[in-house]
Amino acid sequence: MPGAHALIALHPPRRPHPAPPARAAARRALPRVCFVGLENLPVLSRAYEQYGIGGEQVQHTLLARALARRGWDVSMVVADYGQADGARVDGITLHKAHPLQGGVPVLRFVHPRLTGLWSALRRADAQVYYLSCASMQLGVAAAFARLHGRRLVFRLASDADCEPDRLLIRHARDRWLYEWGLRRADVVLAQSEHQARRLKANYGLDSRLAAMLVDPAQHVRPFDERDIDVLWVSNLRPLKRPELALELARRLPGLRVHLVGGPLPGHEDLYAQVQAQAQALPQVRFHGRVPYHGVNALYERARVFVNTSEVE
Repeated sequence: MPGAHALIALHPPRRPHPAPPARAAARRALPRVCFVGLENLPVLSRAYEQYGIGGEQVQHTLLARALARRGWDVSMVVADYGQADGARVDGITLHKAHPLQGGVPVLRFVHPRLTGLWSALRRADAQVYYLSCASMQLGVAAAFARLHGRRLVFRLASDADCEPDRLLIRHARDRWLYEWGLRRADVVLAQSEHQARRLKANYGLDSRLAAMLVDPAQHVRPFDERDIDVLWVSNLRPLKRPELALELARRLPGLRVHLVGGPLPGHEDLYAQVQAQAQALPQVRFHGRVPYHGVNALYERARVFVNTSEVE
């Protein structure tokens, strides 16, 4: 089965006039695809944009929308943000698993998290399930796919996903579930040759390269009209190393530096530190959390984008 990103090119968008019988039959044969990303909804719908997001949520949403526009039957398993189960956004059916927070510690691993995720996977009734980011969810999805004869695609979200000693997973139980699921995925997609090599060296698994997807710019400003010299965008947690962007601003005080990022649970102190240090530098503007739908305007104004993450 080809990698999920490559599937877009295999099927042209629907045309307004009736398709020939052969093409119509081919479209009916398109597999039902479900994207499993509990935090995808704030990217997909402006109604929930006050919640934080990450890069993989953007990748899921862009790919899901592209497939839906081409006539695919696309669904998503997302967290319970209070939306109606079975709601549709941009041609994508939403199945809610469980709230991101809540439940009794230890017991919540089983209910509502495991039971809620399994139930949502069942309601989606997809033929192909697509996940990314190292987590226990991959193990659950792999078990579901094996039990029900479905296919599973996993995309490496960062270098840490293919390094057993650097996995961004807290509990040993969840690390075991992730690695169990990784070995049972039908296709693993890598972002780079480096990730492909590390996955092979550490897990003995082959992968396919899949390029990143981006939203096309609404406006392309001439370079000399852009008023942000350096733009830094990320969630504020230690591995993203925002202090390096601040140090860059200190060493190059002539540059106009903008930082965008919201706090993550457990890292509120880092957010406060970055905010205070940015406010002490006159050439730095700290935006805090900016909804996904508002960030593109900042990219259009930027001359250079800086990524300081230690795993990307």
